[in-house]
Amino acid sequence: MLMKKNNNFFSVFQKVIPDTVRQQIHTIPEQKAEVCLQKKRFTFQDIPTLLSPAMGKHIVKMARKSYLITRQRFGNVIQLYAPVYLSNECFSTCKYCGFSFDNKIHRVTLSTEEVVNEGIVLYKQGFRHVLLVSGDASKIITQQYLKTIVKELKKYFHSISIEVHPMSSEEYAELVDTGVDSLTLYQETYLPEVYKEMHIKGKKTDFKWRLEAPERAGRAGLRRIGIGFLLGLADWRLEGYYLALHANYLMKHFWQSQISISLPRLCQTSKKFQIPHPVKDIHLVQLLCAFRLVFPDAILTLSTR
Repeated sequence: MLMKKNNNFFSVFQKVIPDTVRQQIHTIPEQKAEVCLQKKRFTFQDIPTLLSPAMGKHIVKMARKSYLITRQRFGNVIQLYAPVYLSNECFSTCKYCGFSFDNKIHRVTLSTEEVVNEGIVLYKQGFRHVLLVSGDASKIITQQYLKTIVKELKKYFHSISIEVHPMSSEEYAELVDTGVDSLTLYQETYLPEVYKEMHIKGKKTDFKWRLEAPERAGRAGLRRIGIGFLLGLADWRLEGYYLALHANYLMKHFWQSQISISLPRLCQTSKKFQIPHPVKDIHLVQLLCAFRLVFPDAILTLSTR
């Protein structure tokens, strides 16, 4: 899909004033929250209210409405997928990540044969959807490497997704032709100042290149595009607003692709990195319900990692 040069998400993103949005979210009166939940249909304009502290008193009602929408659109179906970690090599330094270049860990990249063997194990367990995962290491996880693996795994899996380094539209298109149908790419954080603080060195420091990757994937014809942020790096309410803005944009401009929304939450595992803004269970539920209400047809992905 061709778009005008200035008609992209980054131009929309730049128009948002974070402090204004934050104030709007935190000053929603309780009466407005009550009225909002009486609606039969929700839009992006309801996001500030649904993510507000005032809505915290109505989580049960939010959950009930979300439940009914989920059953109406998806029935009792839950789709399972399994990740195959191609490599833990990474040339970027990020404060929160175990793959970070500065971590002194044993690095391994699977051969094509090893990846296929992993895939066969998952296939025998009943999985038909697989996600190929790696660190930010395009010199090791090359196009040819990925295409060779995808061609082999297509013999076993109905759907092959990738969660690797951001690519150009041309590179995504090559993988689509090979058999990849889905992309997962978290922005990590939508706040540029936090992004800069968390991503120290490497290609991943390029905020704009990463932010525009889902659009490049849409132009390449990927059937599903997954976006998300890491809950815990910044204010989850503000991040939720940006994620909703991003999802809303992609749905309007790349309607041929199904949009998937992920809500991965950081949990404390070591003393090396302290989570700046821990997210409580109740807040994760509020965020999940808000996205179901506003985006009834979106895929909502929950990870067990």
